[in-house]
Amino acid sequence: MWHASVSYHGRLVLPDTGQRFADPRREHALAMLRNVGDRDAGEWVEANENAYHLRRRLTATETGSLTVRDIRRTPEAATRLKILPRQVREMIPDFIIADEVTSGPARE
Repeated sequence: MWHASVSYHGRLVLPDTGQRFADPRREHALAMLRNVGDRDAGEWVEANENAYHLRRRLTATETGSLTVRDIRRTPEAATRLKILPRQVREMIPDFIIADEVTSGPARE
């Protein structure tokens, strides 16, 4: 699955005027996934005040003979986090690390 996440520093607050505003993070996420994946096979959006997530299924060509495994909340996720350069780790908000690496049941 392709996954694009866009977040701005701090929280996105749009004026509450009763009008619908386009979420600028959406355009960034769509640009990141341009020309990849199969929208018709499945695409999901999760948006909140912290981030905009766009997930899209792989095409048959992209999948090939891959074996896909979700490593969130597993020892492998923690290992991968530890080997990231310090400067990259420091850019990851705590709530993301808590959700993707350390909280909840393991997905093994």
